[in-house]
Amino acid sequence: MNENIDTAVIDENAVIIYEQPLDELIRVCLRLEYLFQQMDHLLQSTDLTQRWEVAISYLIAILHIADRPDLKSKITKKLNDYSSYFAQLATKPNIDKIKLNTILQQFRLLSEFYLKAPGKMAQTLKNDPFMDRIYRRLSNLSDYAIDTPIYSYWRAQSSEFKEAYICRCLDQLLKLRETIDLLLQVNRDSGEFVKVQAKNGFYHQNFSSSWNLQLLRIAIPRRYKLYPEVSAGKHRMSARFLLADLSQPGSQSSDDVSFYISCCAI
Repeated sequence: MNENIDTAVIDENAVIIYEQPLDELIRVCLRLEYLFQQMDHLLQSTDLTQRWEVAISYLIAILHIADRPDLKSKITKKLNDYSSYFAQLATKPNIDKIKLNTILQQFRLLSEFYLKAPGKMAQTLKNDPFMDRIYRRLSNLSDYAIDTPIYSYWRAQSSEFKEAYICRCLDQLLKLRETIDLLLQVNRDSGEFVKVQAKNGFYHQNFSSSWNLQLLRIAIPRRYKLYPEVSAGKHRMSARFLLADLSQPGSQSSDDVSFYISCCAI
């Protein structure tokens, strides 16, 4: 998306990547991705202290997002739009046809799945009697314990019992996770990082009106004690680089800051 600018290959272990969605569905996908990743870390943890209770809170948060009445239709439309876009790439030179066909097949299979699946996203999990009862009390875990005796019963069961239940719940969310992983992957792959500089800690960029921007990605070397405050829309963006002093209010750096930006558009 950055014409006539040299792209850069970055070591993702040496930078912190900040992502700014410019599309509401991509914002939802990022939120869901974060929750699923937290679930992954939780399942890999050896600390059993309230492990499964926290897992339940993440499942409730995922269901709260997936229960939006318009989410399924928006995801189906996005899958169809992306499928049409990628199908047009088949005639372009230097296209990896095997990779392209794999992506198109993933879009097709997911679209077919959602056309046949009844109800909202993650409806099967929401129909689970236990999950349905605790989902109705969304505020915090203490409410579950006080007002939902079945949750207190569940908490008193063995770790093996609770782990098996959590894993069954995650199995019912596999299609949702596959979908958001695919949508985010093709968006991230659509952009390339370029090295730019923020003068006196401030950066501004205008976007071409022909770009269908979905996501901005900013990569900052880990050695910099800075983080970006981004304001962005479809036509322009700006970023202030603030000093990362957690004990003080954020103040803008006065130094010139070299960083990397990727404008992802489909």
